[in-house]
Order: sequence, then C-alpha cells, then structure tokens
Amino acid sequence: MLTVLQPAGTTDAWHADCVGNFRDLIQSSLILEIKPMKLRYLAAAWCLLIVGCQGEPTTLREEAEQAQENLEDARVQAAEVIADSEEEAVDIVADARVEAKEEMQDAKREAAKMISDAKEELTEKLDALGKSSTVDPRPSEDAESESP
Repeated sequence: MLTVLQPAGTTDAWHADCVGNFRDLIQSSLILEIKPMKLRYLAAAWCLLIVGCQGEPTTLREEAEQAQENLEDARVQAAEVIADSEEEAVDIVADARVEAKEEMQDAKREAAKMISDAKEELTEKLDALGKSSTVDPRPSEDAESESP
C-alpha cells in the first residue's frame, strides 16, 4: 500500500485527493500506453513528490525539534561559510603580498635606473665642462679688472 504524508497546513481531503489522483492516473488508459520502465520512473517521481513533504512537524514538540535541527544545520553552514571566507582571505592576502613584493621590486629597479641615468647625465655634464674649460678658457672678471 502506498502511504503518503501530507504537508503541514493541508487537510485530509487534500491527502485523499492526492492518493485518488494517483490511483486514477495509474488506472487511466494513458498509463496503459506508457511502457513499463517509464511507468516505474513516473511512479517513482510521483512518490518522491508526495514523500517530499514527509517529516513536516505536526506538534509543537516536532516543530521545536525541527527548529533545533534547522539551527544545527545553520551552524554547520555558517561554519562552512566562515571556513571558505578564511581560505579566500588567506588567498587574497597571499596574492596581495606577492603583488606588493613585485611592486617593490619594480620601484627599486625604477629608482636604480633613475639614479643610473642621473649619474650618467652628471658624468656627461662634467666631461663637457672639462672639455670646454681646457679648450676655451674663460677669462675671469678678476683678471680683467686687475689689468689696467
């Protein structure tokens, strides 16, 4: 015999109607035209649909037990969410550290290049200054004022 539990808040008439509809479906000519394997799948799906409402609390005690189970499930899910978030945070921090190290290395390379370019420019200026002073000495103003 097929036992069907009705969802909370439904009447016995609903339950009888569901069972009656299922019997009518099985006895109808439509079912007779369906191959036996499909009939089994259809019956299994119907049973799962009806049995899906099994376990609905009907008394205050059952409702309290269901609420306790829901609380435990919520705690487990919350712990999983927290663990996933912590893993993600660790990954984010690790990625940020790697990125920060790369940025620091890039900044050091850029600073070293700037210093190298500045030294090269200074060397060029000093070389140019040395060449111009040996080739074309500039007379100093003191020397011109001393010679009358």
